[in-house]
Amino acid sequence: MLLSANTKTTIFPKKKLSVANIFEFPPLMQKIILALLHLERASIKKIVEELDISSDEVFKSAMELVELGYIGKQEKHGEIILFYVE
Repeated sequence: MLLSANTKTTIFPKKKLSVANIFEFPPLMQKIILALLHLERASIKKIVEELDISSDEVFKSAMELVELGYIGKQEKHGEIILFYVE
């Protein structure tokens, strides 16, 4: 589902994560999902700080998880400000 209010755009997760299917993902995606479960909502910067992995790698994998429907993202003025799981 896509919502737009003012200059914010939100893409909500479409799929539910379970403990079992988290471990079916590649290691970096697992770490991102687990970090988001811990942080609830986080910017790329916060995820990078939590995982100590390059922002390019985190961004690429996080966007792939958004495309797969497992995590959501929120944009403001065309810039991604948050990633999250539900």
